[in-house]
Amino acid sequence: MGRFLTVGEASNVLPALAGMSWADVKGKCPTKKAVPMDPNAENINVTISVNGPSQTFPAVSIKKGETLLKVLQTLQSNSNFRFMSVKTAYGYILTSVMGQTMDLKSGQYWNVILNGSPISRSMYLDRIIPEDAHSYTLRLQV
Repeated sequence: MGRFLTVGEASNVLPALAGMSWADVKGKCPTKKAVPMDPNAENINVTISVNGPSQTFPAVSIKKGETLLKVLQTLQSNSNFRFMSVKTAYGYILTSVMGQTMDLKSGQYWNVILNGSPISRSMYLDRIIPEDAHSYTLRLQV
């Protein structure tokens, strides 16, 4: 429980979580370009809230160009915020936040919302690059 047992399960479920089908991603190998971090990059501040504004955490400072995954890792190490993610062939997806775990059987998944709008271009935490003053909400959707 809590993991895909076959490649077939993952190949059908993961694209569906991104609002696509296997036909949309068939034959497209995921690529991740290694971009070296600029040691002189400026710091940016990113705010995270969970299931709406009722649970907002202190702003996190990261280097410009780092990912949302890095924001969540930094927040987890510096506060009572807790999350879990799983690495897939396409990147890291959010599986649990503050003890609330997604349940694919009932259609639940974690949605990442930027400044009030769902992010449609990517659900993968290591592919989302925040900008300064971005505010993300992590919402358990059905």
